[in-house]
Amino acid sequence: MGISIAVATAVLVSAGLWPQFITVQGEQPEQFVAGDSGRTLYVYDGDLGNMGGDDCVDTCLDVWPPLAAAADDVAVGDWKPVLRRDLRWQWSYKGRPVYHFTGDSSPGVANGGGSGGVWHALVYEGIAPKLTAPPAVAVKRRSVGFVLTDYRGQTLYTFAEDGEMPACNAECLEVWPPVRAAALATKLGDWTPVDRPDGIRQWAYSGRLVYTYSGDTGAQDMRGANAGGVWQIVRVESSPAAAIGSLTVGNSGASKVIEQ
Repeated sequence: MGISIAVATAVLVSAGLWPQFITVQGEQPEQFVAGDSGRTLYVYDGDLGNMGGDDCVDTCLDVWPPLAAAADDVAVGDWKPVLRRDLRWQWSYKGRPVYHFTGDSSPGVANGGGSGGVWHALVYEGIAPKLTAPPAVAVKRRSVGFVLTDYRGQTLYTFAEDGEMPACNAECLEVWPPVRAAALATKLGDWTPVDRPDGIRQWAYSGRLVYTYSGDTGAQDMRGANAGGVWQIVRVESSPAAAIGSLTVGNSGASKVIEQ
């Protein structure tokens, strides 16, 4: 699955306390954070360290309208109203003024993401699924969504040519090291230890042997994705965004809690 520039360059928005009018549009991993119109929200690198948001002015604002706030709005979690130097109130996220893009004609799209290398769509980080897994396996958020990693944070992969017998052997294992299971390991949820013919005990997830990739040198790397058209990242679905309560917040009306 290809990942859009908008998602690859996005700023992730975590679950927590949000203003009531903020919504989530689209499907993972392209779930964009939006205003009440449903249009995607953005932040601008030119505003970094400048709460006045002065870097986007005049004709810039014709293309990138601010997410307007009212003078009597109050902060909600990481969302805060800020006063621009043109004396207009604007919502910010974690200190960064937030905008729309006039090139987005419908909800769930982010045509402005990555624009000029300085505009970034706000993407909902999602809620990590709760999985039963071996202690050495973790769930991490990447640009493609939530993926499985080993204890070092190295991305896990499956090999399409594996069948009843492993197809990755000998030199292949030097490039694609198997995720090893302990000698006394037993089945755990969707995880099963498999005794290979070469004597290696390897974990399988949902019936597929899992590997790391020697070309991944950093914990965020996914360089083995779709290698040769046969190596795939092990992805897991995020839990859906859900408001689990509301409370009155000053004159802003209400906030909502996105479950963590």
